[in-house]
Amino acid sequence: MIYVPIDQLKGRTQSTPSRVAKERFGVEGVCEPSLEALGTRIVLKRTKRAYGVVTCLGVK
Repeated sequence: MIYVPIDQLKGRTQSTPSRVAKERFGVEGVCEPSLEALGTRIVLKRTKRAYGVVTCLGVK
């Protein structure tokens, strides 16, 4: 697991903005912006799964 500091996510966009991320952290999203901050190519954009889990996938 790789953690990305919240300051590296500010100003980055996400295909489907997250209301929760906006309210709690002040960023548009955490899934795709995290991948972008790590310099990866996004393969799977933000997708909602069971129980409110959100996933995305990127490769370096």
